Amino acid sequence: MNIDELLVVTFTKAAASEMRERIGKALDQCLVAEPNHLFLRRQQGLLGKASIMTLHAFCMSVVKHYYYFLDLDPGFRLLDETEAQLMREEVLEGLLETYYASNDPQFYQLVDRYSGDRSDDALNQLLLRIYEFSMSHPWPEIWLDHLAETYHVASETSLDQCEWLSELKEALAQTINGTVHAMREAVRLCGEPGGPSVYTETLLEELHALEQLQAAAGSEWQVLRAAVLSVSFGKLKPVRGKEVLPQLKDQVKKYATR
Repeated sequence: MNIDELLVVTFTKAAASEMRERIGKALDQCLVAEPNHLFLRRQQGLLGKASIMTLHAFCMSVVKHYYYFLDLDPGFRLLDETEAQLMREEVLEGLLETYYASNDPQFYQLVDRYSGDRSDDALNQLLLRIYEFSMSHPWPEIWLDHLAETYHVASETSLDQCEWLSELKEALAQTINGTVHAMREAVRLCGEPGGPSVYTETLLEELHALEQLQAAAGSEWQVLRAAVLSVSFGKLKPVRGKEVLPQLKDQVKKYATR
């Protein structure tokens, strides 16, 4: 069988390109050992015509070839990414408007937890990311249903027994550790010559609160949640005087706002 009689499909363009390249290198190596092997030389020449492509590209080639069976206009085209993004956003906007009008208390809980103070842009982006991630699965709707089921917790079950919560706590602990490290560095820079020492008092208070939060990272969820909600960040005092180096001031602010 010749290589152009095979169909090799992948999920990404990069994987298809890599597959073609690897087959080409394997043929080259075989021809080094057997330079007069006519079959291998033929496969080397046919490699450029081989059907090594993404699943989407294969489906597109089938539709283009047999458009008349599907009653399609032969001049059809796919949406480009800009058009697709605009369509997704338009559909999402209409969907959210429907839910806002429904006065569903569960929907309003979702909005309260994942939207910002002034808009629901954060919720929109979250929903779009979930949608895009789901589309990488063979059966997106089944995957989404299964995903929702993992968050159904029986009344007699503690949240701390849920597998997803342990992953969330681990990610939160990593974030807290990184923030504590950054805040310590900010405090250290405040004490350097030319550092914004006027920031020190506020940053030390915040560092103390973060270290308490760090100590609670391994606690039960309700304890950890209360500790997270108790942390607040104050406003840095204005810096006056030419003795403060601008680069140190900017660096401290960068660490303090991580």
